[in-house]
Amino acid sequence: MSLFGNSFLNAYCVHTSALESLPEALQEAARRALSLLADEALSRIHVIKILRDGSKVVGYSCPLLTEVPFPELTAGWSVDLKSERVSFRDYSCSLNPPIVQRVDLLLSPEHPKAAETTKLLQQAKRLGLPQDISPLGFRIPWERLLNAAGVQVKGLKLAKAASPTPEPFELFPTHALGNLPPGSSIALKMLKRFGFLEGSFSLFYHGGGEDAQVLQELGVPVFGLEDGGPGKQFDVVHLSQVLSGLEELEERTEALQQAYALTERLMVVSVRLHNQNISGDPYGDGILGVDEVYQKYYTPQELYELVDRAVEEEAIAVAPGVVFVFKDKALQQKFLLERSRSRMALQHLIARNRRRLQARTGQEAPPEVLTALWYRSLELGREPHPEEIEDTEALKQALGSVRKALKTVSEQFPGDLAEAAETLRREDLKVFFALELFKRRRPYQELDPGLQRDIKHFFKNYTQTQQEAKDLLFQIADTDALQASCLEAAQSGLGWMDEDSLQLHSSLVERLPALLRIYVGCASHLVGDVSSMDLVKIHIRSGKLSVMRFDDFFGQRLPKMLERIKIDLRKQDVQVFDYSEPYDPPYLYHKSRFLHEEMEDYAEQQEFEEQLDGLGLFDFSGYGPSVNNFHQRLSLVRWEYAENQLRRAQAIPELDEPCGENLIFRDLVECGAGWQTHQLPNLPLHPDSYTALYDLATRLLDPVIDYFGDIVLTFGFCSPELARKLKWGALKTDQHAAHELGRTGKPVCARLGAAVDFLVEDEDMLEVAQWIVSEELPFDRMVLYGTDRPMHLSFRPQGSQEVELRSGEGDPRAVSAEELLDLSAEEAFPSE
Repeated sequence: MSLFGNSFLNAYCVHTSALESLPEALQEAARRALSLLADEALSRIHVIKILRDGSKVVGYSCPLLTEVPFPELTAGWSVDLKSERVSFRDYSCSLNPPIVQRVDLLLSPEHPKAAETTKLLQQAKRLGLPQDISPLGFRIPWERLLNAAGVQVKGLKLAKAASPTPEPFELFPTHALGNLPPGSSIALKMLKRFGFLEGSFSLFYHGGGEDAQVLQELGVPVFGLEDGGPGKQFDVVHLSQVLSGLEELEERTEALQQAYALTERLMVVSVRLHNQNISGDPYGDGILGVDEVYQKYYTPQELYELVDRAVEEEAIAVAPGVVFVFKDKALQQKFLLERSRSRMALQHLIARNRRRLQARTGQEAPPEVLTALWYRSLELGREPHPEEIEDTEALKQALGSVRKALKTVSEQFPGDLAEAAETLRREDLKVFFALELFKRRRPYQELDPGLQRDIKHFFKNYTQTQQEAKDLLFQIADTDALQASCLEAAQSGLGWMDEDSLQLHSSLVERLPALLRIYVGCASHLVGDVSSMDLVKIHIRSGKLSVMRFDDFFGQRLPKMLERIKIDLRKQDVQVFDYSEPYDPPYLYHKSRFLHEEMEDYAEQQEFEEQLDGLGLFDFSGYGPSVNNFHQRLSLVRWEYAENQLRRAQAIPELDEPCGENLIFRDLVECGAGWQTHQLPNLPLHPDSYTALYDLATRLLDPVIDYFGDIVLTFGFCSPELARKLKWGALKTDQHAAHELGRTGKPVCARLGAAVDFLVEDEDMLEVAQWIVSEELPFDRMVLYGTDRPMHLSFRPQGSQEVELRSGEGDPRAVSAEELLDLSAEEAFPSE
C-alpha cells in the first residue's frame, strides 16, 4: 500500500476496505482507535490515516469517495492513542476542505471501483497533471492546479478546458495589521487597521521611533510641533512614547492636555508597559537604564487613570500600551460597533454562496447596482434605510425608486442567505451591547440612528436589548458554557482545544461564537484589540486570557515568541512577559493547529509539520524542545532548519562524530585494505556525501549490527583520488563516491546515495541478505559474492531494491528481492 504523501511524511492512508493490506501493528492501531468511536461515527468513516508509529489515527468521512473525481472529506475523527483522546472536526462548511487527490492510492486492487480510479489516473497523466502527489490535499490549491494545467472535471472524467475557469472564491489572506514596514509601531498599525491613515484624516505626530519616517514613505501628510498654534486642530493627534520619557506627573498631564487641545476627532497615546524583565535602577516612579535615560513603564490601569485625570475622557485600549481617546463621540460609537463586528464571518457566508449569487436571474437593473444593495443588506442583516445606501440615485435611475430596488433584491436573491446574515448581525449587536455594559449605560437618544434602527428590528426595544446582552455577558463566568463554545469553535476549525483552553490566531476571533467574543472583548478592555497580537489563548476555567506576539508569525514556519501578556479577568490584573533579547525566544511548533485551512499558506505549513513529525525526533505534546536543543538534535541526524525550511545539513562534520548508533564517520572513510595501503585523506568534500553515509548507517547498517552484532567494513567511501590509486573503475556506478563531484562539476556517480562492502564474521552472508529483505530495510542495491564473502549494500531515498548475484567467473545474475528469500546457497552460488 502506498505511503501517504512524500518520503518525509509519516502516515499511511487507506480506504477502510484496504486496512488488511497494512502491517499488522498499524492494523491493530486502527482497530484500537475505531473501538473508541461511537457507532454513528463508525458508520460515516471511509478513509483512515495512520501515523507510521501508530500513535494517532484519523478517520475521515468521504461519502462520494468512489463516485466523483477528487471527492471532499466532510468530517474527521482524530484519535490520540497515547491519551485515548478523541476530537472531531466538521468540514462541511469549509471553503477549502480536504479532498482526495489520488483515490487510486487508497483502494486495494480487489476493490470493485479500482479499475475506474486507475482510468482517472491515466487521464490525469495524459493531461499533464502531477503523479507524485499525496492522496490527500485541499480543495482550493487543487482547483488552482487544475486551472493552471487547463484541465476541468466533466462528470466522472477529466478534459482539457476551453478557457480558464474563474475561481469561485479565494483563500482568506493571512492577517496583517495594515501591511506596514517592519519598523512600524503597534500604535501605527492600529491606526492603519481602523482606517485612520487612508488620507481623509489629518495627522499630528509627536514622539520618537520610526513612525514619522514610515508615514512619510506611505505618503500620509504628517504635522509636527512647528505646525501647531492657537486654534489649530488636527483630526488625529498621536503621542508616541512621550509619556514614558516624562519624569513628573505635571509634565505628563500637561502633555496630554496640550495634545487633546490640538485634537479634533481622535487622540492616540502609546506608552511602554511594565513587564517582568525590566532591568535598571529605580528612579522616582520609573527606571534609569544602563544609558542613564529615564523611562516610565505603565500598567494599563495607570495609563487609563492618567488620561481620565488629564482630559476627563475615557481611554479605550486598542493594543498593549496603546489607547484611543475620542473627542468625536459619533466616531467613537462607530469605532466600537465596527470593532465588535464579525466581518470575516459575513465574508465567509457570502463566499460559500458565491456560485448562487453569480447565478441570480434579476436583469431589471445593472448587476453591480443590485449586488451592491444586496451586500449592504447582508452587512446590516436587515433592509437598509435610504440614509444607509450610498448610491440611491443609481438605484432610482435603474428601477425608478429605492423602494422598488429593495423589493427586487428581496425577490431575486436567496432568502436563506439573508436569514443567515440577520443571525450574524444580531449576534454582533449582542456582543457590542454586552461589552458596552462595562461602561455607563448610554441613553437611547445618544445612540447612532443606525443603532436605533437595529434595536427596533432585532430586539424591539432598548430594555430587551440590554437584558439579552446582560444574560450573555454573565455566561462568561460559566465554565460549562465556555467549554461548549470552545468545543463548537474547535470543531469548525477555529483553533486548537485541549482540556483547559482554546488557542487560535487573533484574526479568527471574530468568527468565534458570541460568548467567546465577549470573553475576549472583556480582556480587550484591559490590553486592547487582540488583533495587534498573534495568538489568543482562552483559559476555560481560570478566568484568564493570554495573548502572544511572535516575530513574523506568518512569514516563518517556526516563529519565535517575543511577548506574552496574561490577563486575569477576575482580578482585573495584567502581566507582561518579554521574551526578546537577551533571552532566547522559544519556537512555536505546530503553528497550523492555530490556523484555519481557508487561510493562505495553510497547506504548505501543514506539509512542513508533517515533514518535521516524520523525522520522529521530538515530542511536541507540550511546548516542545528549546531552540538550542531543537537545532542540536537536528544536526545530529544531518538535518537543519534554515531559510525557513527543513533540509539536509550543509555542515561538514568531524570524522569522529557519531554516524548513527554504532559507527562514526571515520569508520566509513578509513576502512578496507585499499585505504590501509595508501593512507590517503579520502575525505568527502560535499556535505551531502556525509548525509548519504549517515543515512546508509542508520537505515541499513545499524539494524544489521543490532541483530547480528559487529560487522567488518571492507570498503566504504572512496574519493576520486583513492579510486585512481586503486585503479578502481566502477566508481561511476557503484555509489562508493556518494555525492562527490568530478572535475566537470557533475556527480561522480549519477545514482548518488552511498555504498559500503561489509562482512558479518561467522554468518552466512546469504542469510544476512535474506534477513535484510525480510525486514523490509530500504536498500537501493545489493550485490552478493558468496556466503562467506563481503556484501555490497547501498542506500538512497526511494531505493530500487535491486539484487545481483555474482559467483565465480559467471555473468552477474539479477533476481528480485522476493526471489532471493527462496534461494538456497546452492541455487544462489552454484559454483561454490
